[in-house]
Amino acid sequence: MSVLILPPELILEVLKLLDYRGLVLCTGVCRLFRVAIKDSAELRYKIELAADGMADGPPGMLSIAERLKLLLDRRRRWRMLDWTTAVPVPIPGACQAYELVSGVFAKSMGAAQFVGSRHLITVKLPTRTQGPTRLVREDLGVATRDFAIDPSQDIMALVDSDEGYEQGLELKVHIRTISTNEKHPEAKGLELRAPLPIELGSAFTQIVDDVVGTFYWMHGPWLTIWNWKTGEVLVCCDMDDLPPGTWDFSFLSNRAFMLTTTRDMGTIELYAFGGDTATRAPAHVATLQLPPVRLGRELQQFSTHSGPFVHATTPNKPFAVSRDSRIHFMTLLYGFRAPRFHLFVHNRFLLSFIPTDCRSGSSWNYEIRPWYTWGPDHTRLLLEDNISFQWLRYVHGQRVVLPHLHTDVGKAERTLRVLDFNVHPKRIDDFTNDPTFQERAEELGAKYHMRAEPSTVPAGAVFKHDIVTSLPYWESQRMGAFDYSGFMIDDERIIGMKSRAHASGDMTDVDVYTF
Repeated sequence: MSVLILPPELILEVLKLLDYRGLVLCTGVCRLFRVAIKDSAELRYKIELAADGMADGPPGMLSIAERLKLLLDRRRRWRMLDWTTAVPVPIPGACQAYELVSGVFAKSMGAAQFVGSRHLITVKLPTRTQGPTRLVREDLGVATRDFAIDPSQDIMALVDSDEGYEQGLELKVHIRTISTNEKHPEAKGLELRAPLPIELGSAFTQIVDDVVGTFYWMHGPWLTIWNWKTGEVLVCCDMDDLPPGTWDFSFLSNRAFMLTTTRDMGTIELYAFGGDTATRAPAHVATLQLPPVRLGRELQQFSTHSGPFVHATTPNKPFAVSRDSRIHFMTLLYGFRAPRFHLFVHNRFLLSFIPTDCRSGSSWNYEIRPWYTWGPDHTRLLLEDNISFQWLRYVHGQRVVLPHLHTDVGKAERTLRVLDFNVHPKRIDDFTNDPTFQERAEELGAKYHMRAEPSTVPAGAVFKHDIVTSLPYWESQRMGAFDYSGFMIDDERIIGMKSRAHASGDMTDVDVYTF
């Protein structure tokens, strides 16, 4: 008997059991399957969500058909940077530290970088249908040097700027709720603690699911990672435990992270860790080497940036970026007068080196991968010497918003550029061939093109050989009066920043472009 003799409604129920990969394969099996999938909003929604690197949200007011319509509309708008609204959002006061996570912008105010702030303002940014809402805390009860938030868990981690206590110095991170500023109900203790040998310098904090990580400097790099629910220290590495030349840190998941180093020709170091609190030493699983450089052109700076992790989809939000859809944006500087390069790599590629069993005591093969074995196929290297970022959070999911470029001296118009590394070269992008779409793009002055072919960065005075990379991406551009110090981005907004990061004075407001 053939499955094709089943009633259409039963065939549809069988197809609903498949994931998006199975559905795409079934569209090529026969006409009956293809039509059944095409005519089902539920099945098309599943495929299109995966195509955009998105995950479905909790049940809400929108039906599946309405979610599908919104998803496709937002995809078209991002391609030609056609936002639905552009409104100023007041965020008064100076800015000491800031965050943008899950549609919430938060900032603390302070007179200097290493002086703690007790003031915190959180703003839920506008959507297509709702205006902004603001929550102001005049006194958090603790002076904070840095903080991190995850609105989906109603959590904020406040790095205490007052490290002094009777027995010596201590790093303290307070775990509170955003909504009440009280101890988080899932946290065992009031705060996370780790010893400090000397006074704390700069600190950068991230939250990923059940862990909080702080990367900080005290005459060298240090890294501490806690389980914020139990209060246990999972990773504690001082400058002697970390590789020489460690420059920056980023989570890959809640049990894996990467370090960038300037040693040798520059490396990306990959680590896994588990629940073994006895050793607090992560497992070093791989070293990815950067391209060989000429003598005297050693790497001086190697920073990395990616979008925030969000534990769960926010209520009343139909869909959000999938955890697997992340790009890392790395900046390489080879000396004071050398040009600046930007390197892009997918998070999923870096995670492919992380074993399923992340226990520190587990045994696996440590890998050293020369550039030619991984870089050409899995990265894109661009020479962008005229790009300088004043604000972080310019990466979200697989998109990167670049600082605007001046067209000509004296002209008010500037170019807004967004790079999107969510590319499916074998998938026909029908809407870009739609005359209506093309007419709208021309009306906006928008341009878009896909770069799937390899690009070459000449060796020049920096590298020993020409660098060829081939990670595909879309580039969208739009002209406008974008007089900003920088941009931030999330899955449904671009935020134009008017003041400079960490500048003294009033931040006034930001312009929010909603898609």
